Amino acid sequence: MKLKKNDTIGLIAPSSSIREGQLESSLEYVEKLGLKAYYTNRIFEKKGYLAGSDQNRLDDLHHHFENEEVKAIWCIRGGFGTTRILPQINYDLIKNNHKIFMGYSDITALQYAFYKKSNLLSFHAPMGGNNFNLYNLKELQNILFEDKKTINYFEDKNCKNNCEYDYKVINKGKASGKLIGGNLSLMTALIGTNYNIDYQNKVVFIEEIAEPPYKIDRMLTQLFMTTNLSKASAIILGIFNKCSVKSKSIITNKSLSLHELFEDKFSDMQIPIIYGFSFGHIENNTIMPFGVNVKIDTNYKEGKIIEISS
Repeated sequence: MKLKKNDTIGLIAPSSSIREGQLESSLEYVEKLGLKAYYTNRIFEKKGYLAGSDQNRLDDLHHHFENEEVKAIWCIRGGFGTTRILPQINYDLIKNNHKIFMGYSDITALQYAFYKKSNLLSFHAPMGGNNFNLYNLKELQNILFEDKKTINYFEDKNCKNNCEYDYKVINKGKASGKLIGGNLSLMTALIGTNYNIDYQNKVVFIEEIAEPPYKIDRMLTQLFMTTNLSKASAIILGIFNKCSVKSKSIITNKSLSLHELFEDKFSDMQIPIIYGFSFGHIENNTIMPFGVNVKIDTNYKEGKIIEISS
């Protein structure tokens, strides 16, 4: 599914309500991409931390998949709330109207459900309301208009003194499989539901924000105990932004560091594992095509290229 100039892209808010300026930001970047924006008044609804009622957000989601003029759907923001509408989604409608679908963070729940129930491939990508830069714009142009062949690591030179941006190969090797994953909190929230995905032989990508190492440890432990994540063909960890130990609480002053945690969790696994690939809640957010076949070799250019295969 590729777009052409002047195609229509729909803007939705399936999670939390949009903040001031986020719609304007989305419209600006739709214009820079050479596309036409479409949205309904439903995106302005608010109900606590939600973008209106569950029915409001569900109706807007269905409307954009039904609308033949809309060629792609772009989430303005994440936040909280997508898991609430999963049981009510018309997955046959989505299966019969495959479109480009983009977002990340809380949108992970929709991407899992769409893949599981409707076989829809989507994109873990910057959202319309993000603060964009030239890198994000080029990434979107590559994925929307071109046949992207690789996912490339971006070295953020402005974060050299931040250990969260340290790139490291935890386990060497090469692997292939469908690229599946997203936000760790949402991956954990889907455990035991009908929307979780079989991780066996998958290349699993994971990111998180503002969670201390002991909570990341707990979520990863739950994934390993309740899913077959240990049977993945490879694991690619993004930037775990704001997840380093900073305070001196009773727990954190004895904490493993972020990197010590990952070494402890993953070093015994006999599959390729990388930390610090450039995706997540960061400025230079690489687009990860959810559900496509990929190959990775840690010896090839230090594992900083993921090859998209047919």
